[in-house]
Amino acid sequence: MNVEIHVNKGFGDLLFGETIMKIVAIVGEPSKKVAINDDPSFDTTLLEYHNYEFNLFFEVINAPLLTSIDIYNEEATLWTHKIFELSFSEIIALFKANGFEEYEEETHTWGEKRISFEDANTDLYFEKDILTSVTISHHIAYNTEDFMFSVN
Repeated sequence: MNVEIHVNKGFGDLLFGETIMKIVAIVGEPSKKVAINDDPSFDTTLLEYHNYEFNLFFEVINAPLLTSIDIYNEEATLWTHKIFELSFSEIIALFKANGFEEYEEETHTWGEKRISFEDANTDLYFEKDILTSVTISHHIAYNTEDFMFSVN
């Protein structure tokens, strides 16, 4: 499977805005499927792919569409670099070299550190300065009257 991260587009052959049926046709049935109903404005469906080491999140308004991917596959690449082999400072430099200068950093009380590049819709999670996962997403613009999907 292609494990290249495409900022604001998707992961490998999995593109934001795709339906669950299309994704399952590409990668097969998930290890686990979970319905998440914690937001009153929409539901979320989570597909876990343990063998491929990623999770897919689908927001459901009129139809479930891929909106977020949590990647923990150590072979994943970003701009031709194996992202999980890079240090904290190398990751910051990589994003800056690709036009994403601004980021926010937060350290949780339990020790996990999160770096967010808002323009890239990317969050990176570290434990003891070691990258543990990358979450990429894309803002979904719905027109609920005639159902239009827009990926900028």
